[in-house]
This record gives sequence, structure tokens and C-alpha cells, in this order.
Amino acid sequence: MTQMTKVCLIAVSVSCLAIIALACNGSDGPTGPPGNDGTSDKQIRLTFNGGYSTTDTVATLCYSQQYITRFSKSNYVNVDSIVFGANMGTSSSSSNCIVELYDVTDSVVIAGGTLITNASGFFGDWPWIYSNNLLNSLPDKEISLGFRIRSSQQGVGAQVNTPILFLYRK
Repeated sequence: MTQMTKVCLIAVSVSCLAIIALACNGSDGPTGPPGNDGTSDKQIRLTFNGGYSTTDTVATLCYSQQYITRFSKSNYVNVDSIVFGANMGTSSSSSNCIVELYDVTDSVVIAGGTLITNASGFFGDWPWIYSNNLLNSLPDKEISLGFRIRSSQQGVGAQVNTPILFLYRK
């Protein structure tokens, strides 16, 4: 490497540090436009961490690291509907994949939170299935939410991919 190349690399490195330093001014940096009070978004998505598959007709609860913990609908201002959705399918259209939104704290299925499909084929082609509004079905307290899955026919595969809770504001 020539002396001129070393000087140019040092100059580039110094200018990159200057740009980074200018961007990291913390409270001394420029003030942006005033924000909202945190209630302006119309949709909030709470995603379960991963999916699950089974060939059993007995409902299997997702792993604890997939739960949405410390969930309380009262923590979300002006939410008027909560919808459970999942991309899901089965290995045979003669069977159903059944996914349930599950209150782990109280060990109960959320009323209206059961999703069913007999979509089969390549999992990339499976549909998103959605519940109706579950706002009034969820308890008025803090809970852990999970999901359960089962097949309607023993030995036939059922799979769910990353279920989501959608919270909507007026």
C-alpha cells in the first residue's frame, strides 16, 4: 500500500467517524417535529414467536417462549377490536388444521378464538385465517396468551406459522 493510499484511507475513516458523531448527538441533537401521544396507530400487531406442527388430534400447546406474556387489553388505549390470525394448513384436504387462541393463565380457550381450515398443498400457498372480534372474549386482567394446534384426523399433519394478534383502534 502506498503512502498516498494510507492517507486517503485515514481521511475516509475520519470523515466516516465525523458523520457517525454528527448522527449520535443524543439530547443535544436537532429536535424533530412534535409527536403524537402514542394512540395514532390504527393497527398493532403482536406476533407469537414461531409456529408449530402436529399429527395428533389432542391439542398441543405451543412452547412457553412463544407466549405473549403479560397481555392486558386495557394496556392499549382506544382499541375497539382484537382479531386472531394465522397462516395454517394441513397435509391432506380430507382433514382440518385447528388452531386455538389459548389463555395460558386460566387454562381456557378464548371464546371465538378457534381457527379451522382444510387448506393443503405447499405451505407457502396456505391462507391466512382470521377470527371475528375477540375484544369482549378476552378477560379484563393480565394474562399469558398462547396457541394450541391439533389435527381433526389422527396421523394427518397440521401446521401453523407465526400466529398474530391484531389490535385495531377506531
